[in-house]
Amino acid sequence: MVEDRRPPAWEWTTELEGRERDELIALRAERDELLARVDELHVAAQKAHDREQALRRVVRELSSGPWWSRLAAGRRVRLRSRPAR
Repeated sequence: MVEDRRPPAWEWTTELEGRERDELIALRAERDELLARVDELHVAAQKAHDREQALRRVVRELSSGPWWSRLAAGRRVRLRSRPAR
């Protein structure tokens, strides 16, 4: 087992001088912004995946089974896709 003898990170910031401290603060702010953007992109990717799965379900429903169930599925899809009035 290796023992880490470095001082904790919060102690490093107290030793930094003006310009270094400002640079560290700016880098941390940039990191936080990037992490927030990654979270936004993850949510967008999940929504896109959910839409793709829903479309696959509809295509499967429209392309398989007896003709009367495909016809009913087509009606449901058309009713759902109509714009709200």
